[in-house]
Amino acid sequence: MTPVEPPSRDDHGQVKRLSPQNISADADAFIDLFSPILDSAGLVVFDWDMAHDNAVFAGNPERIFGGPIPEGGGSVFFDRIHPDDRLRLHAIIWTTAALPAARSIKGAWGPGATWRVVGFDNKVRTVRSVSLIFGDDQGRPTKLRGFFQDQTEQQVALDALREAERYRERIAVASPHLLYVLDIASQRPLYMNRSFWSQLGYDPHETQAFGAAGESIYGRLHPDDRHRLPDQMARWRQAEDGEVLYAELRLQHKDGSWRILRHADMVFERGQDGLPTQLVGVAEDVTDRRALEQQLLQAQKMESVGQLAGGVAHDFNNLLTVMQGYAREARGLAQGEGALESLLSRLELAATRGASLTGQLLAFARRQPLDRRGVELNTWLRESSHLIQRAVGEAVELRVLEAPQPLWVKADPVQLEQVLLNLCLNARDAMDGEAGCLRLEVASIRLSRTQAEAWGMAEGVAALLKVSDDGSGMEPGVLARALEPFYTTKPVGKGTGLGLSTCFGIAKQHNGHLDIQSQVGRGTTITVALPVGSSSDAVADPAISPSAERPQASATVLLTEDLDDLRELLQRLLTHAGYRVLVARDGEEALALALAQPTPIDALVTDLGLPKISGKDLALRLRQHWPGLKVLATSGHAPSHEGPASWLGPNGRFMAKPFNFDALLAELRALLGG
Repeated sequence: MTPVEPPSRDDHGQVKRLSPQNISADADAFIDLFSPILDSAGLVVFDWDMAHDNAVFAGNPERIFGGPIPEGGGSVFFDRIHPDDRLRLHAIIWTTAALPAARSIKGAWGPGATWRVVGFDNKVRTVRSVSLIFGDDQGRPTKLRGFFQDQTEQQVALDALREAERYRERIAVASPHLLYVLDIASQRPLYMNRSFWSQLGYDPHETQAFGAAGESIYGRLHPDDRHRLPDQMARWRQAEDGEVLYAELRLQHKDGSWRILRHADMVFERGQDGLPTQLVGVAEDVTDRRALEQQLLQAQKMESVGQLAGGVAHDFNNLLTVMQGYAREARGLAQGEGALESLLSRLELAATRGASLTGQLLAFARRQPLDRRGVELNTWLRESSHLIQRAVGEAVELRVLEAPQPLWVKADPVQLEQVLLNLCLNARDAMDGEAGCLRLEVASIRLSRTQAEAWGMAEGVAALLKVSDDGSGMEPGVLARALEPFYTTKPVGKGTGLGLSTCFGIAKQHNGHLDIQSQVGRGTTITVALPVGSSSDAVADPAISPSAERPQASATVLLTEDLDDLRELLQRLLTHAGYRVLVARDGEEALALALAQPTPIDALVTDLGLPKISGKDLALRLRQHWPGLKVLATSGHAPSHEGPASWLGPNGRFMAKPFNFDALLAELRALLGG
């Protein structure tokens, strides 16, 4: 055996040279040479003779093992390994020792391993080690030589980073928002959470494929939004750090529809030239929100136009009442004058047609007073079909399909006929007046909670009136605007654009709904849904008695009307009918006049929309003095949403303007018991 040379030392006793052969022979020299260097690097070098259980350490092993290491005790090296890591390190050592290289003088390098040490101070530290392993002919380990390093702080930081990454991933997966990091130059995502593609209808496998391919976020951008990208790119390049840039863009869903995404972007990285290179962004699907906003705007627009239309119609109704009254009087004076009487009759008919137009405006504004009564739809439709056939022409085939059982609703039959006529005339126009089939159907349906909420109706059974044609149908854009007031596709002079919106207003006023289904080339079906009623709601139409103009003796009537012409006309009418008439132009004057009378008045005929004191308040105040006071109220609007007679009681009646003057006299006489 070649003798081992001692290490070479300088004049001060410091080791100058150390050969591999004399490391074991002079361990102290080994330690003296390398310990300062190893300690500064945080490394500990070890040489463990497993056969003799002897270990030598260089560096600062006390920092790792939490205290001084007993001399020569190599087993302490293994005993200090955390129990959960001991078996894994044991397997690495024995597996490497069995390699042929481990039996050579150079040994075999084992894989690097991270493990934990339980120190003498009972603290757990993380260690990273690399070892040169030697084995005998049977593959048993005989010596380990290598180094390890305390990585406790690095492991704590790594664990914190992994925990933060785990939370970030959970948040990204759970978030309903679309999160991404975008490379500005290529417009390709560097990171995207699953929600980005899944909210566009793609499954996780497709999402992973998109991410692997680095597909551009804007690859499915709506064509009308692509021209905005250059401006958006310019905004990104000019953005300051921390500045949030907002944009709304439409991306295509897997099903072909378009989703509106609201993006909020911020600069994430800048290049050496200071220009932004990456963006971090959050996108939110606001498609449904924008649709609701459009519905709200549409509702507000219809409400505004409805208020305007209702106000105009109310004033016009007053004028029509005057026109009809004077035409009636003039026609009475012109009896026997054939030509003049005919002209006056036409004037009265024109005023009546004007009243029909204001009725449409009030129905659209949902202010048309309703005269609800029980209507059996099968019978009503059968009787109305003759009028409909004449209106649409003989070229159109009319089919009427009745429900198997009687189906009652509580509705205003006049407005119901207006809805049916409007829908049928629209259907005729959709067939261009040529031969076609118009189907009128009465049916019933049980509304689920979801459908009832969608239609704004009560859950349960509803009556349906369907009008179907085999005409040209509606384009999607036309269908979306079909219920807008004054919107029409008909030529100038052929339509006002109030037909469908009026029908919709009447349906809603009856606590119902109007639904339109249409396809281009396949025709249109419009369904009017109404709450079901009962036969007990049916009432007989009041007949005008021939003795209606015979007054009750000594009856005093207080007439209150703010429109001068109408007040004078009604005063003359009531006086001619034999009543003692007191006249006032507003509620305050009427109250003072009534209370100044020596005897109670018998009846109050009043408009509801009076200045100073309303007609309703006037009536209620007078009834405090005379509880049995008869009240005949008139208005161009319905007096309340609760119904015209809700506050009038059994001693009151309501008449909508413009009214028939003979009917007014009949109502007054009925109130007075004549």
